Amino acid sequence: EPMEVDVVTLRARLTGELPSGLSMVRSAEVVPGFVRVSGPSSRVGGLASVTLMPLDLSEVRSSGTFVLPVDTANLSGMALSPQRASVEIEVEETLTKSFEGVPVRLPNLASDPQLQARPSTVTVVLSGAASLVESFDPARLRITVSGTVATALVPGEEVRATLSVEGPPEVMQATVDPEWVLLRRPTGQ
Repeated sequence: EPMEVDVVTLRARLTGELPSGLSMVRSAEVVPGFVRVSGPSSRVGGLASVTLMPLDLSEVRSSGTFVLPVDTANLSGMALSPQRASVEIEVEETLTKSFEGVPVRLPNLASDPQLQARPSTVTVVLSGAASLVESFDPARLRITVSGTVATALVPGEEVRATLSVEGPPEVMQATVDPEWVLLRRPTGQ
């Protein structure tokens, strides 16, 4: 079989959870982010990415660089370079902050009557790295309901709809209180 050489993405594999009181400042970064793979073309061509051996986050006590070998368990018969990479982890003390009165955004329907939500505002609780939570602009928060549920309502109908939070970085935890609203489409006048 012909040999092939390709460059594929190198990914970190994180297991466990950070110790209580610590949060990620940003997603883990792998350096270098790519690995050169050579081997039979049928196997190399099917690789989208290669992972490093797992890093147990419960063992992380502070920010740092962790050098890990490439996981070669399913890569027999292939040569990889480099065989190790660094995973850069940046953590900070966890901070939790509440933002009250965040409006629920409803989709505009093609025809009236438009939707109403009860309650029309919610409280969003963000938890994450202190610097991220402190500098987060609550104007970036978007609280939405499922567009599928919303557009299916006919005048006079109401349904309980769960809420979604958009805006915070993926390394932050966001919860909404309440978790759902009563979505209503009033009868036309």
